[in-house]
Amino acid sequence: MESVRLAISQAAGDTAHRNLRGSATSTADLPGASWVKFGDAIAYYGNASDWPHVSEAAGRASFPLRDHPHEIDPKHLHVVIQKGNLFQRKHAEIPVILDKGRFLLVEMHPEQAQRLSGRHAPCYSIHPLEAMEATDPRGKNRIVFTAHSGAAIRASARAADPAVRELVSGLSRTTYEADLTKLTQFPTRNSTTTHFKNACNFAKEQFVTMGYATRLQDIAVNGASSANVVAERIGAGAQPRRVVLVTAHLDSINGHAGGDSAAVAPGADDDGSGSAGVLEIARALRDHTARTTCSLCCLAVKKRVCSVVMSSFDP
Repeated sequence: MESVRLAISQAAGDTAHRNLRGSATSTADLPGASWVKFGDAIAYYGNASDWPHVSEAAGRASFPLRDHPHEIDPKHLHVVIQKGNLFQRKHAEIPVILDKGRFLLVEMHPEQAQRLSGRHAPCYSIHPLEAMEATDPRGKNRIVFTAHSGAAIRASARAADPAVRELVSGLSRTTYEADLTKLTQFPTRNSTTTHFKNACNFAKEQFVTMGYATRLQDIAVNGASSANVVAERIGAGAQPRRVVLVTAHLDSINGHAGGDSAAVAPGADDDGSGSAGVLEIARALRDHTARTTCSLCCLAVKKRVCSVVMSSFDP
């Protein structure tokens, strides 16, 4: 397979991308190149032999591109989806082509990617670029994530449903912070420890107090016993009902200590804040009757958000 050249376009909003087509499209095609979009940054790549034509087309349109310094085997392009910068700390030797915080475009040999993917790495996952879902029938272009402009968010907020605004007004910073403080007081919430079990019991008690049908769902994590906390409110609509999942992972690990279950890991950001958020959303919805079933979950392992919970769910 022929090597590819690659260049990054870092657009301010969508302005640069409008210049090429003269329309309001959020991403511009360059003849001879494929693209992958990371929010407001786009990586264009194409066969090295065709790259002069790509550069010429971009130049004619005054389209800003920052060329990668060398050719790349396309099989070496991978997307890392991560929590924080754990992947970069652990694998500083792997070249990062595009860094968008939780999402990276990196260059690594497929065998190395497969080897790293096979390890127990709960805070990131590695995907060959070509394995990412394509956005067009030709399978050329991909979107890793889309960044919405502030104007679009404000417009959406102005159009909010009054019933939704009323529910949102029921959210309390005081109870949210109290739950987060409680969760971070456990020395660790490593999913196979007694501390995690106690955190599960705390979350379960909160859900029960709010009137949710609540259970601990037994699961195995690396061969050891653990649990998810699942709270449900059955919808009033006729079967088949849709199910809305509200989830966060309750566990925490100390990445600096290699995941040692005895290491201190209060996990306020990863992901105590998310679990406290699930509890606060449950409070806002506790007196709300909906047609859909709502399942609120605090999970032992974040990668199992849907598959584990839904495997035993019967609306």
